[in-house]
Amino acid sequence: MKKLGIVLSGGVARGIANLGFLKVLEEHKIPIHCIAATSMGAVIGSAYALKQDIDDLRKIIAKIRNRHVVDVNIFALTGNSLLRSKKIKKIVEGYLKDAEIEDCKINFACNAADLISGEEVVYTQGRMADRVLASSAIPGVFRPFKIDGKLLCDGGTVCRMPVHLARKMGADAVVCCDVIEDTVVPEKKLRRFYRIIPRSHEIMDRHLMRLYFEVNKPELIVTPNMPGLDMFDFNSLDKMYDAGYKAGVENIERIKSLLNNE
Repeated sequence: MKKLGIVLSGGVARGIANLGFLKVLEEHKIPIHCIAATSMGAVIGSAYALKQDIDDLRKIIAKIRNRHVVDVNIFALTGNSLLRSKKIKKIVEGYLKDAEIEDCKINFACNAADLISGEEVVYTQGRMADRVLASSAIPGVFRPFKIDGKLLCDGGTVCRMPVHLARKMGADAVVCCDVIEDTVVPEKKLRRFYRIIPRSHEIMDRHLMRLYFEVNKPELIVTPNMPGLDMFDFNSLDKMYDAGYKAGVENIERIKSLLNNE
């Protein structure tokens, strides 16, 4: 059987669909060799790789609301971010605590972007909470995270679905869960600059990822269908989870076939 690498994309609240997708793999007892992830995908992927307890993780995430994420920095105009990130940091650290990436039951890697050098930074070891928070720090929205002299922001800045990391960890077959490919944002939701910043980044990413996949092509891309669900809509987490679960069910036989084909 081939070694399966799972790649989980970022997408803020929509990233919860990654969890529903993983639930299907778990139910069908699909062995996962490694998880490579970015941003919210890194939050989900790291927690699963460490504890493999989807139901427990879902209960914690279900409590997240917009007020936990929209933690406004009153000095935004003179600082380096709109939001302070304190509340979401508390949630992530509360679950991962002081775990190291090396403690994971499943091989795990996440990426971030160094704002100083402009290079991708890859993490396969070290304090997990710090690496995950760095990987999910959306530029201009959340505060950059400092590790070893690097000023880090969201890994999606360089690559939102790091297939290359899964390959480096030894995956023979790579399956991506893409939670933002189908996003369409109504104009009424683009009246605040804190939504325009990630939306513009998302549009650039969509086009760059298509070029990236020409060189780093995965065996399968699973795209949960979430029309009308906004990246910052933490009040619709159940719908997003269900969309990820449904996408997993629809693709599970293809995944089994990938693993069994020599």
